[in-house]
Amino acid sequence: METWGDYSMMLEQRAGMLAHDDQLASQWAWRQAAEDESHIYWGKALGGKYRERFILDGEWVMLDGWWDNGTYYRIETDFAEMCDINGENVSPLPIGGLEHYTLREIPEEPYILRTSGTVTEEFSGNQIYFGHTQAYWPPAEHSNPHLPDAMCIRQWESWWDNNGTIYERKIDREQYLARGVGPGFYVCQYFPDPWEAFLREAWSY
Repeated sequence: METWGDYSMMLEQRAGMLAHDDQLASQWAWRQAAEDESHIYWGKALGGKYRERFILDGEWVMLDGWWDNGTYYRIETDFAEMCDINGENVSPLPIGGLEHYTLREIPEEPYILRTSGTVTEEFSGNQIYFGHTQAYWPPAEHSNPHLPDAMCIRQWESWWDNNGTIYERKIDREQYLARGVGPGFYVCQYFPDPWEAFLREAWSY
């Protein structure tokens, strides 16, 4: 069965560049930290300060947190569940630690993950309350103006938190991850500022 790693390139030394109106929009790069752990860097400069920490745990890919602003932000969940794309057949997931970010093996049917909890800024000890909803769809062919058509999995997500505000929506977007290529094959942000970008090139290093 195909895995999320086949599309995200999580355990590969892989990088890519996204363009918007022929201008650099962002870049990403994976760096493997352990046999079951990889970090992905995002930003206009490769190897920048922002990176996310993903860990393989059985049938799941878990998100532990991310580095930014010179410190680490660690996730601890207090609610987690999985359901079908219609919001039915709900199953609770373990809480109290990392976020269940995606199934490791790609199922034949789309599914939804709902998670909430706290993000702790390790430098200060400050805590942010968050809610994260994601939906995943199985592989389908998609086009890109810069690269050949590819089989992609689609990911939609909505992120809410109270960082500097009342608890409110901060991000609403979707992206397509291409098999053997990586993330950002197509990215569309709906909120707060609508924009889109396409993966222009990807390479191994």
